[in-house]
Amino acid sequence: MTLESLLICQDAEVVRVLRPTLEKLSIGVEICAEAKKASEISHTYLLMTVLFSVVLFLGGITAAFERKRIRVVVLALAVLVLTAAAITLAFLPLANE
Repeated sequence: MTLESLLICQDAEVVRVLRPTLEKLSIGVEICAEAKKASEISHTYLLMTVLFSVVLFLGGITAAFERKRIRVVVLALAVLVLTAAAITLAFLPLANE
């Protein structure tokens, strides 16, 4: 089995250090600009997942407070986070299959 290509990392410094060794081994080295953008989009989707989890958490603990004012504030915070996450999610690109 021969190795024709290897995906290491999008960090330019890592590629700079490893490029000479990989070229000596006849392994092609290329930097894919689309990979960085795809990684950023992936990270944003992950952040949206965390924010939706925060919304569920805040909604769940709302009932634990006895004071109505605290419940309203926590619920309002949950709605604010939900709105921000939903708007951000609406503008993220969808996968092309």
